[in-house]
Amino acid sequence: MKDKLNVAVIGAGLFGQVHLYAYKLHPKAHLKLVCDVNEARLKKVKEDFDVEVTADYKEALKDETIDAVSVVTPDFMHREIVTAALKAGKHVLVEKPLATDTGEAREMVKAAKSARKQLMVDFQNRWNPPIVEAKRRIAAGDFGIPVIAHARLANTLSVPREMLSWSGRSGPHWFLYPHIIDMICWLFERQAVRVTAIGRKGVLQSMGIDTYDAIQALVEFTDCSATFETAWILPDSFPHVVDFTATLLGTKSRIALNPLGPLMDVSGEKRFEWPIVGATQEIHGKVEGWQLMPITHFVDSLLNDRRPMCTPEEGFHNTAIICAVEESIETGKTVAVENL
Repeated sequence: MKDKLNVAVIGAGLFGQVHLYAYKLHPKAHLKLVCDVNEARLKKVKEDFDVEVTADYKEALKDETIDAVSVVTPDFMHREIVTAALKAGKHVLVEKPLATDTGEAREMVKAAKSARKQLMVDFQNRWNPPIVEAKRRIAAGDFGIPVIAHARLANTLSVPREMLSWSGRSGPHWFLYPHIIDMICWLFERQAVRVTAIGRKGVLQSMGIDTYDAIQALVEFTDCSATFETAWILPDSFPHVVDFTATLLGTKSRIALNPLGPLMDVSGEKRFEWPIVGATQEIHGKVEGWQLMPITHFVDSLLNDRRPMCTPEEGFHNTAIICAVEESIETGKTVAVENL
């Protein structure tokens, strides 16, 4: 058992900041190096977190004192960094999805096994309080056997237009589906077998962003099913940048989830708003929230020589389902989910 874990963060953008705060606040983690290609961002990180920075992620892999890395780059850029980190002897926490291609996901799973290092995917909603409570009730037997589920996770147009410079190389299915697909697989403790999906393009294409506006998918398990809905074209006047709901039906009960609130609403000069409360926020000068918890769990698992939650195998299955969604949209057919 180690007394302290030396870590590096590769990618210090929007969600990379969450990783930075989690490591900085953990009493047994030492944030040793931050890597990012954006010079202005690196300068601010150095000032805010008092940490060494570099534009070359390979510097983190060369440092033999670094035990683990967080990979928080765009979803299509995970494979090269993750496999290189594992081969360099680092444990890895990677943002969802594990990959946007099953071949790349399989390569990462094999690399983790070969290196005998831990690879965890940050499926953060496993720490979201309403979802954790749903899991407890299902595990206790109150829910019965899963029958059907519906989950929706969508963003306003501001996300692909303003928040993400790489949205044209991704889509709502890669940016959002990993959350809700993992949520249902985890809650139901089921693996998907086949997928039927439809997708629509047009609005984002007219803005020069070649990706799907919205997707609906029917995912079948061996004894139950779930429908998943996602979109990137909610109007910016929507009171929340995220629209997230889910309904689960079992043989004994129904559970309806609104995992991000709203816990409060604000009627301001510009629009009616539902601010996100509790995910990541500053409380009395300290950043807190359940989105930090999977990162601290990763640290605690490594320090205590335990396998973290959100395994690479689950990451592969998540990627395989979304790849089946893409294939189903393109072919107009029901597609079997690829096995590892």
